[in-house]
Amino acid sequence: MASRGKELYLTKIRDLTRGTAKGDFVVIDIHSGDFEVDSDDVTATMRLMERRPDAITWAERVGFPAAYNLQGGILARTE
Repeated sequence: MASRGKELYLTKIRDLTRGTAKGDFVVIDIHSGDFEVDSDDVTATMRLMERRPDAITWAERVGFPAAYNLQGGILARTE
């Protein structure tokens, strides 16, 4: 799941979200490639689930190496 979500984001979605605010969440259905963007991950997920009720979701965060950090901090992506 993680590799498919990351692959979709890097190869098909990231360029489409270049104008998106840093820190916004990109929630992706790993089967269809459909996605939603929002500053709130739950809002993006719910919008995607309305369109794709059977979606298996993966989240990325614009400008960050990961959507979530288990260490309690947020690190900015350095590109």
